[in-house]
Amino acid sequence: MRTLESLSGTGRGRLITIWAVVVVVLLLIAVVVNACTGPDDKAPVPSGTVAGGSPTPESDGVVPDLPPNNPEFSERAPLRLPRGEREAEGVQVGFPQSQAGAVAAAIEYGTAITSTLDLDRAPAVLRAVSDGSYGSDGASLRAAPEFWRQQLGLPTTGPVPAGASLSFVVSAYQVKDRESDRVTVLTLGYVTGTTATRAPQSFLVLFPVLLVWAGDWKLQKRPDDAPDYADLRLAPDTPAAAAAGWREYTR
Repeated sequence: MRTLESLSGTGRGRLITIWAVVVVVLLLIAVVVNACTGPDDKAPVPSGTVAGGSPTPESDGVVPDLPPNNPEFSERAPLRLPRGEREAEGVQVGFPQSQAGAVAAAIEYGTAITSTLDLDRAPAVLRAVSDGSYGSDGASLRAAPEFWRQQLGLPTTGPVPAGASLSFVVSAYQVKDRESDRVTVLTLGYVTGTTATRAPQSFLVLFPVLLVWAGDWKLQKRPDDAPDYADLRLAPDTPAAAAAGWREYTR
């Protein structure tokens, strides 16, 4: 079930908050909150790159993240993300059991699943990187690309229309509920969709995902009553985002 509530007011732009209560919609979570801004809203355009800088030292095990409003936040270098040791369905897997490994997994998995309008691609990736908690129902696993097709005014069935594409660029992350074998990672960034007949549209999104350790980081379905962290959905690369605890990363 999805409901779309318009919160548009005065000015040239329109702000839409989307509450999606479906399996794997927008990065495999039960509830996803995102802000949708159309091409006339002057929303920041994703650069396609992540922050550069020196690596942040990382040790084995999940390490503490900086709390919000900590002045040290802006002085720390972006987190250096490790690469996966192997691939599954064209996606890196085999990340280390560390905070950097969990963040890298969340970004890798989320980017792969959200950067496609192919109704078969997203389910294949989900099966490869999850612990099975999302089930095997094909209709549910296709919810994410179907949702984005709907947002772009495309048919929700059939092959990807010519000239249509989708990309997700993660700008920042946060870590919540840290334990050695499970962690919640929030990612903040922009999904950009294009079609053959419409100008590119950018969507500011916040995705919380639960990862569990099972020899590798695996996505696990979050409880229906898990927090959506909507108050943290802020434009990245701004003082407000930094003060709220969003951190940059580098490869």
